[in-house]
Amino acid sequence: MPNNYYITEHNIIYVQGSVNGKFERKSTKMKATKANIAYVKKNANALLEELVGKPKRIESFEEFGLSVLIATSRSRSKATQKEVVSKFERLIYPYFSKYTIDEIRPMDVEKWQARLLKEYSTSTVKSCRNILSTIMNKAYGNDMIVKNPVLFADKIKVTYTKRESYTLDEARTLMLESDGALKVYLNLAFTTGMRTGELLALKKSDIDYEHKCIILQRSISKGIIRASSSTKNHNRIVWLLPYVFDMLVEFTSSVYGEWIFTPSEKDDRPYYDSKTMLNKQFKPLLKKLKIKDKTLYATRHTFFSISSSENIELQFLQRMAGHAEGSNVTENHYITRSLDERAVKYARESLKPLEDIFGSTK
Repeated sequence: MPNNYYITEHNIIYVQGSVNGKFERKSTKMKATKANIAYVKKNANALLEELVGKPKRIESFEEFGLSVLIATSRSRSKATQKEVVSKFERLIYPYFSKYTIDEIRPMDVEKWQARLLKEYSTSTVKSCRNILSTIMNKAYGNDMIVKNPVLFADKIKVTYTKRESYTLDEARTLMLESDGALKVYLNLAFTTGMRTGELLALKKSDIDYEHKCIILQRSISKGIIRASSSTKNHNRIVWLLPYVFDMLVEFTSSVYGEWIFTPSEKDDRPYYDSKTMLNKQFKPLLKKLKIKDKTLYATRHTFFSISSSENIELQFLQRMAGHAEGSNVTENHYITRSLDERAVKYARESLKPLEDIFGSTK
């Protein structure tokens, strides 16, 4: 017979043990089903204390939540940990500030999600939900709650909103009309699909002169340099078009230091982020050429869309741009189907056999 619980002849579960130095035995009034036995076995001590009436320490949501995020920080990069704590402080704690850990119910989680979804994207809210679930899982594992309420709340389906791409003519115009470092940047961006942070973190030593490619190794965001993560692959081979390779080699021959793109010609440090290049170079160029601003990052989406319209193999594009092979993210989030003359012609030619079959029915 287990030390902390037993089952009576009437098939009722009792819990027993020492509380405040005194042996206690109490009925849970629960039938000895398989699920109830498993639950009591895990929570026997807490149930006994509750039945006896021993007061238990109630953890505040803020105190426990932050302690969990600090305890689990080893699994995250510094930048990710900072982002996780920020989301907790801005988007999670304010709603649950008046709750103790054991007071949060699935319906409370659903109301909180619904409120966030009015202002934030589904991916942001899902990220916050995952953070909350991590906290509540720890509470469950430490016998502070009987179940994780997040697991019983309605799930969030992430919807992808495709960023608007530059058209082929717009991309060509931007590449032709730019000059200096921006010209090199845009030619690399539109023809490789590299992320903004990856381009800004390029070093001369990343160039493979023999094979005419870039051995990508890092990215930069808000001054923080990072390698690959579970969601973004910053460590891969990026192939260059011959003319882009020649342009890059010529440009880097006069670059002052190791970093390829820098805030000024005599700088030996990378951009802190893309805002300086965006505001001082890219936006003025867009205004001059009367091209709609679709963001600097949209060059990546443009690469995917144009390459896809040219029937370049999706698997190769995913390797180039750092997506997992077979990932739905590429097509759902990045590729915008165009309706240019070639696309129309291709569709008409592909459907010609059906026209021959059904054309006589009109």
